[in-house]
Amino acid sequence: EMMVPYGNFWLFRYLFGWLLPLDPTFMKLTTTEGVRKLTYQKQVFQDITLPMTDMEESVKLAAECFDVWPLLIYPCKEWDKGAGKGQLRPPRQSQKCPGTDWGMFFDLGIYGVPGYLIRKEPYNPSKAMRRFNELVLSVGGHPFLYADQFYHEAEFEQLFDLDLWRKVRVKYHADGNFPGLWEKVRAEVDIIKGGDRVFFA
Repeated sequence: EMMVPYGNFWLFRYLFGWLLPLDPTFMKLTTTEGVRKLTYQKQVFQDITLPMTDMEESVKLAAECFDVWPLLIYPCKEWDKGAGKGQLRPPRQSQKCPGTDWGMFFDLGIYGVPGYLIRKEPYNPSKAMRRFNELVLSVGGHPFLYADQFYHEAEFEQLFDLDLWRKVRVKYHADGNFPGLWEKVRAEVDIIKGGDRVFFA
């Protein structure tokens, strides 16, 4: 509704309903520079996986940082397959279910226009996202890679276990021939700098 305000109009639904729901990745590729700025300055599109043990703190912080409702929350398991066995870091011991090699995590989906902007109150997207990212880093969460990454490269690499990925890149001579993970997922503009402004609407 915030992204396509006319999306529920009957004629739009009849002619273009097959396009919905909109895919954020597709939208990023097909937008103008001005519209692209809106997607990280005045809107939030984030999916972040966090430990179930930190759900209450995560939801409270999301409310403080973004004031976007409703939030999407769904559970997922993350297994401890050992270091260097995949892209996700193993759950910490305190995050594992007793007697198992897995931990319960949840996806926190935050999509929409921050309530601060709707009420015409001050909102700094970079500070809000960076504040939330501190929690993600501290509890061992990780973002979905389609979303804009408000991390610096070194922080991004702390979120994931890239040992196996690096070994495969060396084995198949990918270095210098194919972009790295950070190069693929980072925004085409400096969104931390571009979003470090106070907006009112």
